[in-house]
Amino acid sequence: MQEQHNIPQKEDDSRSEFRRRTLKGGKIIFNNLQSVLDCTIRDLSMAGCRIIVSSQADLPTEFDLRLPGSDEKFQCQVIWRKHQEAGVKFK
Repeated sequence: MQEQHNIPQKEDDSRSEFRRRTLKGGKIIFNNLQSVLDCTIRDLSMAGCRIIVSSQADLPTEFDLRLPGSDEKFQCQVIWRKHQEAGVKFK
């Protein structure tokens, strides 16, 4: 009997680049640097990432994403939203 391995397909499998799994804290900065939200970065590539936020209601369509402990800053645009998760692309 042959064993089958089912690999779960994600709705965003059509992305152009492989994203590596990660677990990093991040800061979402918007409103002319006046507002900051904490987030968790889950998948990361050169083109974008998947983030988890506590409330989608507060998440703007465009924002800057900073990685604490680093000078890195990414300009982001939300591509999809689902529950507390969002997929963003880097501009």
